[in-house]
Amino acid sequence: MPEREPVVEPAPPRRRPPGAAKEELPGFGRHIAISVAASVSVVLVIVTLGLVAAGTSLVDALGIGALAALWGGGGFGAMLGGVLFVHGADRPAPSPTPVGPEGRAS
Repeated sequence: MPEREPVVEPAPPRRRPPGAAKEELPGFGRHIAISVAASVSVVLVIVTLGLVAAGTSLVDALGIGALAALWGGGGFGAMLGGVLFVHGADRPAPSPTPVGPEGRAS
């Protein structure tokens, strides 16, 4: 008699306890840090290269680029990282498809 393959049950979706703040979810600070680093870097490079292309000296362009990156890039990155994390954390778990494993309706 051939052996049957074991049935694999999907893991239940992870849910945060009721009343838990969104800041307590793991990865929130990591999202913020990555977004801040990325936005600061992008703003620094774009502003510096734009000013050098416009004829400003490299030292002056770096100074203005650093000011713009730290003044606007960090805050924007923190806001964007937080919003993206919270949006992803609130996404419902995917529901099982009504189509069977063979590709036809079960």
